[in-house]
Formats: sequence, C-alpha cells, structure tokens
Amino acid sequence: MPMTNQRTGKIRLERRKVGMTQSELAKRIGVSANYVCLIERGKKNPSFKTLTKMSRVLKVPAGQLLENEQLLQDIKKLNKKHNLERIIEGLLKIVKEQPPQVQ
Repeated sequence: MPMTNQRTGKIRLERRKVGMTQSELAKRIGVSANYVCLIERGKKNPSFKTLTKMSRVLKVPAGQLLENEQLLQDIKKLNKKHNLERIIEGLLKIVKEQPPQVQ
C-alpha cells in the first residue's frame, strides 16, 4: 500500500527547499522523474535504497522524509534479516492506520 501524500509530501517540500526539480533529483538518485513524481504523490513507496539516496541528495535524515524516525530505525533493524520491500509495505500500512500526531 503506498504512503499517503501527507507523508510523502515531505519529500517534495525538501526537494523544493533546495531548488531541485523532480528530474534533477531523479537523475541524482538513479530513477526516473516519473517515479519521483509517483513517490511524491503517494502513489509509490520508495525502496530503502531510494529513500537513502534521496536523504543524501536532499541533505536531510531519511526519517525526516518519512516524518517518522522510529519507522526508519525499525526498517534498518529488520532489513538485516528479512526482505526489505515486504517489511516497508507492512510498516507503512501500520503507520497509515495510526492517527497523525499533533506537534
């Protein structure tokens, strides 16, 4: 299940902060501009590898892109033993079902 736009909108925000287009980000991380667009719109989930590359290029912690640092830590721990894509899907489903936290 793809992430909600509320969560992936943070990627768009950070990309725009550094004045980068979707095409520029895509080229720097080795994916298509269409894929970046789909991630930002919440239609696709980034893989851990893609999320990490985005984090490095945008110079923000990957957890900040997801707006959930604990989720990222859980993914890193589980990645050592299991199929990462399946875990990301499961964790994102859980996060989506939780009400947003008031800051």
